Amino acid sequence: MSPAANKPTILIVAGEAMAARDLEQQLWASGFAPVGHATTVTQALVLAGALRPDLVLMDLQAPGAAVTWSATETIRAQFAVPVVFLTAPAEGEADNRAGLPEPPACLAKPFTDRELRAVLELSLYQRRMEARLELSEQRFRTIFDAEPECVKVVGLHDELLEMNVAGLAILEADSVEEVKALSLFNFILPEYHAAFRALHKDAIAGKSGLLEFEVVGLRGTRRWLETHAAPIA
Repeated sequence: MSPAANKPTILIVAGEAMAARDLEQQLWASGFAPVGHATTVTQALVLAGALRPDLVLMDLQAPGAAVTWSATETIRAQFAVPVVFLTAPAEGEADNRAGLPEPPACLAKPFTDRELRAVLELSLYQRRMEARLELSEQRFRTIFDAEPECVKVVGLHDELLEMNVAGLAILEADSVEEVKALSLFNFILPEYHAAFRALHKDAIAGKSGLLEFEVVGLRGTRRWLETHAAPIA
């Protein structure tokens, strides 16, 4: 059996060969399997795609560090791989990280094996949870859109949160965003607005209800709908 079997794989990004060797030893000792060493951020992007590691451990002092922030987003977006930075506190780094959608984890040097293990394990755990959530959302969306009747989720303030494919077809809309931009009440005939709001208020209060009302699509088609409203816990 390979010594790397069942161990999380780590791609090291470090400009100095000695620093990379030290990190490799620490990773093996901590229960991880280093699978590659990139000396630049550009090379890290290539190796991340070729090796598909479980995590990228990036030294900010590596050549090309000026573009590490954009490279981090590319690695995370394209390969779904978490990135952990090795860095010493320096002026300006926090500001740069703050501009990212999800600021990456950082481990300040010098660090112990225990600190290294803790940060890497946390980052890997968070990625596993994200993957599970993404899979759950994909399954929900598949079931949601497969429903032949209109299904919608409405927020506390009558705002549309979600609508399935059948509902969009009834409203003659191409996307949920298009309906959100106009609001549901632009599709419901005015004489039913009060009844719709009352039904929604009851659902927010924990009651189920039924309402028949008429809508008009974006291309002018009028249809009768029967809505069953129920609260979501």
